[in-house]
Amino acid sequence: MSSNCARLRPALALATILTAQLMLTMDFLIVLVALPKIQTELGFTPAGLSWVPNAFALAFGGLLLLGGRLGDIYGQVKAFKIGIAVFVAASLLGGIAGTLFLLILARVLQGAGAALAGPSVLALITTMARDEAERTRGLSLFISISSVGASIGLILGGALTDLLSWRWSLLINVPIGAVVLVLIGRLVQETDRKPARLGRSAQALRLHRQIRSSRRQMPVRGPPQTRCDLRRPT
Repeated sequence: MSSNCARLRPALALATILTAQLMLTMDFLIVLVALPKIQTELGFTPAGLSWVPNAFALAFGGLLLLGGRLGDIYGQVKAFKIGIAVFVAASLLGGIAGTLFLLILARVLQGAGAALAGPSVLALITTMARDEAERTRGLSLFISISSVGASIGLILGGALTDLLSWRWSLLINVPIGAVVLVLIGRLVQETDRKPARLGRSAQALRLHRQIRSSRRQMPVRGPPQTRCDLRRPT
């Protein structure tokens, strides 16, 4: 019995992580189908409506590198759990939002949580693998899930919007994320932490500021002027 559990543990851990990846991939497009109903219910202007998907994309793209670095410093499992927790809480906030500000704030927090959890997904897949075959299989499944996640998001978003409400395009993340949070702590061990090395980064930032300040103080000079004597020699 214990041997069967030990054999199923890596597969269940991989399935849990890939489920989180599917949830994060779907979220950007799952609300696109619901935009007309969101506009009608909350009174978005056409310009303001574009912030519903864009707020997520800007937060996710802007914080992705930071999320990966925090995972290296504090541990990939810890970063993954915090990111998923923020994502789930933001999904709940967006699902019950009654104003434009709350919905856009929820989308920003969703993007921040996805930026923290997203890099840890790939890191955990590679570190959990016991051999090269498992690593290759995990990466193949990761690529497949990431590829079909957008299409599933559009289909699922349309179904939830038509059958239930546009709010369920966000609330659907709550039960899925809760299950992921419960399982990930029991199935995956924490990775090794890499201490932060801020010395070089601080020096690079200081050098960059010095260069910018020196450019501002440097007088602007034009090209050297040359005099041409066009008189004919005598």
